[in-house]
Amino acid sequence: MATEVGVSLDSVVLKAAELEGLLRGCRAMTSGAGRRRRAEEWPDTDSRQSPGEYQYHSGPSEVPSVAPESPSSPQDLPPDVGPSTNETESWHQLTSYIVGLEKQVQYYKSLVEGMQHAVVASHWQEGAGGSPYVEGLFGHEESESYSPQLPPQALGAHQDEELVEEREDRALVLVFSHLDTAELCRVSRVCRRWRRVSRHPLLWRRVSISEVLLPPQTLFSLSQLCGSTERIALHGLMPEMAQCDEELDSYVRRLKGSLEEGVASLLASSGPTLLSLSITECNLMITNRVLWLAGVHCPHLQSLTYSSEEFPPSSEALWALAQGARHIQYLYLPPYITSPHPQLTDHSLSTLASSWPYLLGLCVGGSDITVAGLAEVARRCPRLRELEIQHGPQLQSSAVEELCQAGGLAALRTLTLAFTATSSKTLVKFYNNCPQLSSLTLHFSLETFLPILTGPDTLSQYKKILTHLQKLQREPNIRNIIHLYEHYTQ
Repeated sequence: MATEVGVSLDSVVLKAAELEGLLRGCRAMTSGAGRRRRAEEWPDTDSRQSPGEYQYHSGPSEVPSVAPESPSSPQDLPPDVGPSTNETESWHQLTSYIVGLEKQVQYYKSLVEGMQHAVVASHWQEGAGGSPYVEGLFGHEESESYSPQLPPQALGAHQDEELVEEREDRALVLVFSHLDTAELCRVSRVCRRWRRVSRHPLLWRRVSISEVLLPPQTLFSLSQLCGSTERIALHGLMPEMAQCDEELDSYVRRLKGSLEEGVASLLASSGPTLLSLSITECNLMITNRVLWLAGVHCPHLQSLTYSSEEFPPSSEALWALAQGARHIQYLYLPPYITSPHPQLTDHSLSTLASSWPYLLGLCVGGSDITVAGLAEVARRCPRLRELEIQHGPQLQSSAVEELCQAGGLAALRTLTLAFTATSSKTLVKFYNNCPQLSSLTLHFSLETFLPILTGPDTLSQYKKILTHLQKLQREPNIRNIIHLYEHYTQ
């Protein structure tokens, strides 16, 4: 395994161990017994080199391409180690040699530890797993306060490469931040580096999956990356195809709640940081049990959007949500007009009004709610700023008085009536009774007013209602806040 400096890690480890063994031998020779054994085993000889021929260098000026040769046997020792007629001079020379040898051993130890740290860190960054700290080769145990370093010459080049790579990774993170979740998953398959960068926590603060075929295993995989996710949106997820010989009842039973376990894993992973959750039009695969799951795993949830044709939000599901998610400020529960199942009722409105009295935004509707239920919401939620009623009951002038009783809708700033029958007089009354109202939006079609149109000529009556509404856009005061949108169908 080669590092950036071109030195084999194994060869450096062996050389360091060899020098350390030599150092222990030299230290033993400085003891009394060692000096006596040296005098007995190494008699004086004329074949020794002169002391001036040996010069020791404490360390190379730069990292060598191969480990330098060093004495490893008594024959290779410098001449000043052997016996001498001048015992004092020989003792000082041996002491100096040991000091230099200690420096060389320490140099190789730091080199080995620095190379080992660089190799382990590179594997850890590439996703090989494990801790960036490993047990040292020479009895050291790496801790949070211990940081092995490369030699100065190699450290500068290594830091430059890390700096360039870090800047490139930041640029990739910036580019990847413009991708949605599906595109981010695709680019993660390009190479190992893109895979590592695509797992950056900043890229997973928002998870949005829309109109794709999503196997349950995918949600389990995504949950491993969503430890700091703040927003999750699942819209229009498509079910898998039925098998050739599968009956319809069996297919429906298999699809029912098939994604709930994956959603539960996703919410459990991102629950402590999740602020916004939106699940719409997922049909059979996600039931209203997800509201209970959100209450269990997401205590800091602030915004919730839920819409389902087969499993509309019931009073029980809203109550279960309120037991854990007490800080919801924006609740959007638009009705599914084609659903054969009952939608929101007045009892549901009473449950949400008592559970979240500090609501700032609310979207409700359906043919099963009445003006009395809306009035209870307006009375119990005095801070309500945004109110949207979709396919709701007919709102007349008397309904406005009921809604605005006891300070209801006093803080209302945005009112949206989508396909809810009303009149120009009712809109003017809303404008007069809501002092902070800054936006009044009306979506309507011919079908919106069919319940209040009488007689055979319904088209002329509808045109008359439309004329009165258009006159409001020319009134000096209300024209600045009113917005009318006519649709051909609801």
